[in-house]
Amino acid sequence: MDVLILIGRILFAVVFVGSSVAHLTDKGSMAGYAESRGVRPDAPFTLTDPLFDV
Repeated sequence: MDVLILIGRILFAVVFVGSSVAHLTDKGSMAGYAESRGVRPDAPFTLTDPLFDV
């Protein structure tokens, strides 16, 4: 029974890892989404940018 739970957890994690890889590698549709939300996808981003949005 413990082996089945372990296999289930691994498969559950694979779903999220696969989704995140697809999200990060599909630049075309992510750029379109960013533009629809008012963000320029070609603009450089730094870690301090959110600090200046106040």
